[in-house]
Amino acid sequence: MGVDDDKASEWLDISRILASDEQTGKVFVQSALELNRLNSKTGLSYESLIQDYNHKLTKLKDIKGKIRAKSDELYMSTYRNEASQKQAEQVLGSITASITTARDTFSRQKEELKSQLDEYLAQHQLSWQRIKLVEAAIDGGLKGKG
Repeated sequence: MGVDDDKASEWLDISRILASDEQTGKVFVQSALELNRLNSKTGLSYESLIQDYNHKLTKLKDIKGKIRAKSDELYMSTYRNEASQKQAEQVLGSITASITTARDTFSRQKEELKSQLDEYLAQHQLSWQRIKLVEAAIDGGLKGKG
C-alpha cells in the first residue's frame, strides 16, 4: 500500500484501538466517509484540507492574540480615562469650593464696608440726600464761575 514501517506500526495501533472500542470505530468510519465525501465534492486532498485547517487555526490564534491585546488596550485606556475623570472632578470640586469661599468673603466684606459707610455717615450727620444737595450746589457754583 506504499506505507513505510513507522506508518504501518501506527496503523496497527489505530486498528487495535478501533477494534477495542465500538464507538471509536464508528467515529473513525464516519470521519473517513466524510473525508471521502469532501474529497469528491471539493477535489481537495486530505493534506490540503489539513494544511488549510492549520492555516486557519494559525490565523484564528493570531486574531485571538490581537483581540486580547486590544482588550488590554481598552482596559488601560478606560482605567486612564477614569483616573483623569476623578482628577478632573477633584479639581472642579476644589474650584467650586474656592468660588464659594470667594463669594462668601466678598459678601462679608461688602456688608462690612456698607456698615462702615453707614456708621461714617451717621457720625458726620450725613445722608445721601445731603451729599447730593452739596454736589448739586458745587456743580452749580462751578458752572456760574466758568
